[in-house]
Amino acid sequence: MLCAPVLGWLVLREKPGPGVRLGIPILAAGLLLIGGASLFEDDGPMVWIGDLLLFWSGFNWALYGVLMRRWGVTGLRAACVIGALSLAWVPAHLALLGPGGIGIAWSTGLWGEVALQAGYQGLVAGGVAIILYSRAIAAMGPVQGALLPPLMPALGTFWAWLLLGEQVTPAQGFGMLTVIAGMLIGALWRRETGETLSRRP
Repeated sequence: MLCAPVLGWLVLREKPGPGVRLGIPILAAGLLLIGGASLFEDDGPMVWIGDLLLFWSGFNWALYGVLMRRWGVTGLRAACVIGALSLAWVPAHLALLGPGGIGIAWSTGLWGEVALQAGYQGLVAGGVAIILYSRAIAAMGPVQGALLPPLMPALGTFWAWLLLGEQVTPAQGFGMLTVIAGMLIGALWRRETGETLSRRP
């Protein structure tokens, strides 16, 4: 959500609208309320590498949306290209890292668990989710579309409370509401709406 407006301005020359400029700080505040306490935990000297990888992942998602808009590619076609290109990594993965957990599943008889994970991670998370996100980017634009992923920690906290019985602090609950509010402001408040309202008597 931070990289998409910058890349949209640099690559597409699209200035973020007032909703995005207001929604991003609200989203950031909500995310800090949900997971800010973990920033002060001592998880070891190498935890910054994970933080950089997460930032790089967010940068790649933002670049993906911006390039979709730049090249004029539809959401479904972009998702199909990503799926096809991802298959090229399979032989390289097997050659470099070996079968990994596949061999363990073969020796322990956990093929049902492997099939479940393959179906969910491969078809739902790696297929349906990519298609829906790509179509959202094509319809909303890369900047507004980048405001959707911050819903994941908010909804993840909610489902963990509802299904797993995990404790949710008042700050985390308020953070979930703040994230949703920031997403709605950034995604629904368009520049044209502000201009229209300003012209009304």
